[in-house]
Amino acid sequence: MSATRPYRNRNAKILPRQVELDSLGNIVRMPPTPNLDCFGDPVEYERGVFSTPHIFVRNGTRFESPRDCFGCQSRATCGMIADQRVKGDTRLAELHDTWSNETCRLGHEARYQHPTFRAFADACADRAWTSTNEAALEKKRQADRKRQRRARAQQKAKGRRCRSVTPEFEAALEEGYSKRLQALTDAARDPTSGPWLRKLNDRSIHFTCDTWKMHELLKWRHKKAATGADIARQLILADQSQGRGEHALRTRVSEARRRIDRLEDETSGLAAWQPFQVRDSELPRAGGHKLHADLVWKELDDFVENPSILSRAN
Repeated sequence: MSATRPYRNRNAKILPRQVELDSLGNIVRMPPTPNLDCFGDPVEYERGVFSTPHIFVRNGTRFESPRDCFGCQSRATCGMIADQRVKGDTRLAELHDTWSNETCRLGHEARYQHPTFRAFADACADRAWTSTNEAALEKKRQADRKRQRRARAQQKAKGRRCRSVTPEFEAALEEGYSKRLQALTDAARDPTSGPWLRKLNDRSIHFTCDTWKMHELLKWRHKKAATGADIARQLILADQSQGRGEHALRTRVSEARRRIDRLEDETSGLAAWQPFQVRDSELPRAGGHKLHADLVWKELDDFVENPSILSRAN
């Protein structure tokens, strides 16, 4: 029996149907599980039968924390395997019965100090069952490392494909944000507005506009619509999460995006919330000058409606 107690992974929950033994009691299939070398070991299982929690008091409140086998979610499966291993070996079964019979009237610790338990433990050590867990665990680690390398490479490639934020686009975005923030604030305070607008408080108004701005920024950089998860992560990095974690923030972002869709609908009556039309702030103008992006698209729209303005411009 080892002089040091093995570390127990209390997060893993291994079920009986997930484990397969060969005729000798060796584990030939189980979920790859780190830090659970004690799994299925008859000696460690027997020592942990009477494990109790660590109890402590903090600020007048009593707490319990796992200790030894107490709190291990794989305990039932571990006991099943340990029992099969002992019963599958005649000598181990006899040693186990001898120990159990001779120490049944002793206290817990005294049972494990008895010579019959040491004899049982030594025989289990000599038996030395094997497990495919370590090989499967290493294979999983390699797969995880490969997946992480691929994710990093994809992230770098994605970063290289990002379109730079030009000063013209940034100015248009800031202007669009300010107009929408003011329009939504005015609408929320207007007693003639619909209930869905009047119920918005200042935090909701700012969050809606922050979500709009972050989505437009990400759409510009990546040339496609951003997901709610992308927006939530970037809001956290920009310190615009309003104190929420990523999971809760995703829900708020989804709500804000539905609100934005409603605001951008023509029936909302908010002209400032028409869909953002900045698509390329690098369109040249005669003489090498550049136009503000909103003006570029306004002029193009005007030209479609009245082509004669082109001749006037010339």
